[in-house]
Amino acid sequence: MLTKIRHILTEETEKFLFKETILSRLLAGESLTAIWIKHGGRSRAMTFLSQYSEYFDFKTLGKYQILFIDQEELTEETSQAYFRLMFKNLCTEKNLDQGDIFFSLKEKVKEITDRGEHLIFILGRFDELNFSSTFFNNLKNLWQVNKTKIHYIFPIMDNIFLSENFEKYDQLREVLSQNLVYFPLFSKEDTEFAMDYFSEKYGYPLSPKKKKLASGLSGGHPSLLKACLRILNETAQFSEEEISESLSKQWEIKIILEDIWKSFDEQEKKLVSQIVFGQTPMRIELPERFVRLRVIKEENSQPVLFSPLLTAFVKKQSTATSSIGFDPETGELLINGFPPQEKITLQEYRLLRYFLANINKIVSRDQIAYVLWDKESDEKYSDWAIDQVMSQLRKKIDQMGIGQKLQTIRGRGYRWLK
Repeated sequence: MLTKIRHILTEETEKFLFKETILSRLLAGESLTAIWIKHGGRSRAMTFLSQYSEYFDFKTLGKYQILFIDQEELTEETSQAYFRLMFKNLCTEKNLDQGDIFFSLKEKVKEITDRGEHLIFILGRFDELNFSSTFFNNLKNLWQVNKTKIHYIFPIMDNIFLSENFEKYDQLREVLSQNLVYFPLFSKEDTEFAMDYFSEKYGYPLSPKKKKLASGLSGGHPSLLKACLRILNETAQFSEEEISESLSKQWEIKIILEDIWKSFDEQEKKLVSQIVFGQTPMRIELPERFVRLRVIKEENSQPVLFSPLLTAFVKKQSTATSSIGFDPETGELLINGFPPQEKITLQEYRLLRYFLANINKIVSRDQIAYVLWDKESDEKYSDWAIDQVMSQLRKKIDQMGIGQKLQTIRGRGYRWLK
C-alpha cells in the first residue's frame, strides 16, 4: 500500500514529468537522459521518483524494480565498485563472488528480466562519473541483455553531448540519446508551491512582498529560491535594490551562480554574455536545452536570463580576469594568488608548468608526450591518451575561470596564449 505522498511540485507538474514524460518512455521499452540546470533539484526529484513510482502508475509496466544508484555510496571511485553497488541494490546476496563483478551483475539481470520483470536503473550524478570508455561500453553491454526490459535513467546537469565527450561515452551514446527529458526551472505555480513548502518546513513567516521578491530574483531556480527565502527571512527592512546587492554577495548564492556559469560551454557563455549586454543579433537561434530548461526567457521581445542575480554575476565575470601562476618557493599552482578549488593531476600540473614556461610558443604533440611520460614517451605515446589529458586540462582551466588560453594549432600542436 502506498504511503502518504509528500509532493515536491504541483501535482499537475509531477504528473507531466514522472507519468506522461518518463513512464511513457519506459512503456515504449526505452531509456532516457533527464536534464537539469546546476543545483536544479536533480537528486531530490530522482529520490522522489524512486520512492513514489507507484503513485505515477508505474505498475502498468507489470512487475518492475526501480533502483537509485547513488554515487555517494561508492566505497571507492572505480568501475568495479560501481557495478558492485548496482549488484547490491539489485539483490541481497551476501556471499558475492569476488571475481568478475560485472559478469555476476549481468547474470543476475538476465535472470530477473527472463522472468518478465522490468529493471529501471537511475544512475545518480551520471555526468560526474569519471571512468574510462570501457565502463560505459559495459553499461551498453548490460542493456543489451534485454533492451526492452532494462531501462536507464541518466540524470545530468552538464552538457555531455559535446563532441569532446564522444570517445568517453563511446557505444553508450546510442542509449544516452534515445530520449532527452528536461526538468525545467519552476513555473509560477510551482514557485508558489515551493515557497509554501519551504515556509512550512523551515518556519519562514514571509510577507507577500518578500515572497514576490524571492520569486523574481530566483527566477524559478529551486536552490536560489531556498537561499533567497532564508536570507529574506533574516532581513528586517530593505529596498529591492539593497536586497538584490546583498544577495549577490552571499557565499551560498555565489557558489550556485558560479556552478551554473561553469556548466555552460564556451559558445553558451558567449551567447549568455551577449544577452546580458544586449548584443544579441536580430535573428538568433537559442540552444534547445536553454529554452527547454527555461534558462532564457523573453521580455519585451528580447531574450533575458531567468534570474537578475545570474545577470549581475555574468556582468562581473566579463570584467574580471583570473591570473594563473606557481608559487616560486613551493611550486604550488595559484589562481589569483590562491590555491584552486579544482584538483589537478600530476600530468595536468606538468603540462601547465610547461605551457606557462613557453607562452605563445607552439608545443608539438611529441613535446607533450615527453612532458607526460618523459623517457618512456616513445613506448607510451598515444594520440588518444594525449587527447584525453588535453580535454581534461581544458575543462580544469575553464573551471578555474582562466578563459580560452589553450589554443589548438591544427596539425602542429597547442599554444598557451598570453
